[in-house]
Amino acid sequence: MNAIKDWWYQNTPRDQMAMFALGIALAIYILYALVSGAHGKYTEQLENNARATASLSQVRELSAELLARDVSGNANAQGSITEQVNNSLREFNLKLSSMQPQSNGAVRLRMEQVRYNLVIAWLHEMEVTQGIKIKDSTITTGSEKGTVSITVTLLK
Repeated sequence: MNAIKDWWYQNTPRDQMAMFALGIALAIYILYALVSGAHGKYTEQLENNARATASLSQVRELSAELLARDVSGNANAQGSITEQVNNSLREFNLKLSSMQPQSNGAVRLRMEQVRYNLVIAWLHEMEVTQGIKIKDSTITTGSEKGTVSITVTLLK
């Protein structure tokens, strides 16, 4: 400790004042760095909490929607899949080329030269409103503009 004191008194008063001012500035900087680091961590934690809360509310909304869909799907599930398909095809004014029931409860459909927009709307209706799943599908362009040929397998 005496060595530090001796070194301090060996410097001129001007150097002592400069070192004292530098020491105070360094202490203020360290204090600022500690406070801002803690503040940064706190704000980051708040942002993470806000994101988690938003994600949780979105999951709750989606689960409620899925539950509602399941209930409406069960309400619409009365009747066989072929009856549901035939009824919805009539509603959309679509014509089938072939329908093949399969052993697993699925049905394979083929439609030729149908309007693309109608087919997509019909598929949406089948999946969302009636709760019938699209197992697989193949869509190829038709010979006329805006038409397609589709093979689709639907599963209840």
